[in-house]
Amino acid sequence: MSGGVRYFGKVFADNENLFEVDSYGTLALAAKYVHGPIDYAVNVNNVTNTKFFVPHQDYLQVYPGETTNVLTTIRVSLR
Repeated sequence: MSGGVRYFGKVFADNENLFEVDSYGTLALAAKYVHGPIDYAVNVNNVTNTKFFVPHQDYLQVYPGETTNVLTTIRVSLR
């Protein structure tokens, strides 16, 4: 089991420093289970479903951030 926190501080989204994007933080969790040649993994991003915007400074655009999402993986090792 593992987890992580991501923090992004307040930034300006334009060259004239007129439009600010607020800071935000997200939480991610992961778990993995190995049973013989099979690995099972689950990753959950933005566990608290934080609403945030991501600035793209090259194009002066702002995009909504990803909501809570879950990724599951099953891997079989053929050794």
